[in-house]
Amino acid sequence: MLFLLAGAIVWVGWDAVRQHHYAFEWRSKTSGGAEHGTKTFDGAEAVRMGSGLISFGAMLAIWGLALIMSFTGRASSPGGSGYSHGLAWLSFVCLVAAMICIYPPWQAQSIPFCFVVVLVEVFFFTVPDASHQRWARLFFPALIVAMLVATSRDVDIGASMGIGLFASIGILAHLVMLFPRLQGRLLPEISAAR
Repeated sequence: MLFLLAGAIVWVGWDAVRQHHYAFEWRSKTSGGAEHGTKTFDGAEAVRMGSGLISFGAMLAIWGLALIMSFTGRASSPGGSGYSHGLAWLSFVCLVAAMICIYPPWQAQSIPFCFVVVLVEVFFFTVPDASHQRWARLFFPALIVAMLVATSRDVDIGASMGIGLFASIGILAHLVMLFPRLQGRLLPEISAAR
């Protein structure tokens, strides 16, 4: 199933790159009613968006391959086999490429996405032992409330913030896989149980 989804996303991205045109239809329901529209990308912007979709699809395909390897016993402990470590690096590169292509940091409309990604990463790497501090436990609920409020004002901003939250969690997951020593820093309860 993951390979089918990855293939469909890569196909859409490849089509956008090949045709230099990409149209994204969206719909949303808010308290103010339903909204819908089409966002169109042409030329270099379509190639950039298509490249981001190809990167995201490739990352999903890598995840599918990693799952198959884990079922067949080819992937060993975290940071273990060369195959699994190489796939983790390749997946991380695809994630970062997709993020940069779909939400280019040099464009103003990417500010909410980039803000959430940077905020989450800074939170996890600068707050010492955040899991035991009472105020730190409010970080994610407060971020989710901020996304909901932003969505009620502007759907694009709320969606960008939500996708940014998932992307930042993806970055953290990759960093834990690539650098197992970070598990104690980011996931103290899990590493204490080992």
